[in-house]
Amino acid sequence: MAANVGVIRRVVSLKNGLKSKLADSEPNFWAYEIEGAVAELVVAKAMNRYWDGSVNRFKADGDIGKMIQVRHTREHHNRLIVRPDDADDKPYVLVTGCNLVYRVPGWIFGRDAKREEWREAPVNRAPAYWVKQQDLRPIDTLNEYIVRSEEETNG
Repeated sequence: MAANVGVIRRVVSLKNGLKSKLADSEPNFWAYEIEGAVAELVVAKAMNRYWDGSVNRFKADGDIGKMIQVRHTREHHNRLIVRPDDADDKPYVLVTGCNLVYRVPGWIFGRDAKREEWREAPVNRAPAYWVKQQDLRPIDTLNEYIVRSEEETNG
């Protein structure tokens, strides 16, 4: 399912003339889209949450539910990227890996990630905040936060 969603997302992006933020550094956009969709599914499964595999939602909602944003990198040692225009009040979850071998090192709120000492502008990339895995919160604490937020919203 996630592979199909990734392919559909890529086709829609091509049709609409949308460019990837990694346009200069990502040689295989198809794999990038597929792995990103798989990463979303990995987080949903890790949190025992539903993943709808939506297309064209961008930042309107989360990648999972209304809040959770998922960031993926193929290398297990890499950091979580949070961009300056990313929402401060949303949680960002890091997924590492590829080819069906994934890890979920943790998460952080956008506002907590935007620390000046984490701001970098790697070659061919716009400045962003790069959070080391050791500075992320465990994934099980995110589920606790989401349940609390849903209870406050609904009651």
